[in-house]
Amino acid sequence: MNNGEHKLKQDGNPSGENKKTAFLTLRETEVAMLAGYGATDQEISSSLHISIATTKNHMKKLHKKLGVHTRGALVALINQKINLHDSFKKSLRKNLPRKVEK
Repeated sequence: MNNGEHKLKQDGNPSGENKKTAFLTLRETEVAMLAGYGATDQEISSSLHISIATTKNHMKKLHKKLGVHTRGALVALINQKINLHDSFKKSLRKNLPRKVEK
């Protein structure tokens, strides 16, 4: 693994057979973790100081790399594979921008 790539195993097969591994960049990992927490594209953009278009591009890449077709499936997979530590969850809550009332 080079260039800051991280592995996220795609299947839950404990026997090790037919494992499929997706290599995520550091930024894709950050986007995935925020999406897994439930952040919207706008919240992810604001938190990472990137454009909404860049966020959407990262989300498309995540869908393709992880073999999911919906945001819900992406979030479920991320939450299944990555156990966010409680202190990190608190940090995310604190640092995500507050939702704007319409």
